[in-house]
Amino acid sequence: MIPARDAKEWTYKMLQEKFIMAQELPRTLDYAPSRMIYLFHVDIPQLTRQVLEWCYQALTNLVLRREHITQEHRRLVDKKQRVDLIVLSMQQNSAAPEQIEEVRLLSLCI
Repeated sequence: MIPARDAKEWTYKMLQEKFIMAQELPRTLDYAPSRMIYLFHVDIPQLTRQVLEWCYQALTNLVLRREHITQEHRRLVDKKQRVDLIVLSMQQNSAAPEQIEEVRLLSLCI
């Protein structure tokens, strides 16, 4: 069994993240918190919407991050494409493997 303290912490965290819902049932008509019963339940449709929203947010963050990194390293991507074209043309012209390797090594240094 989970200790009561841990169970309360996890229940509160799940309540904050909207994994579970709470319904208050008063034992008396004065609604005093000490005389209140809390029923916890899972609202599956609401939880599904919440998880879907988190997935959309994660995908949006990934797309934005990819765009940022691509823009940040645009010069390197262009350079790699140019080197690949040079190597391809050298291979088509039957250049020596040593020359091709030299072009690749020089592209790493620049």
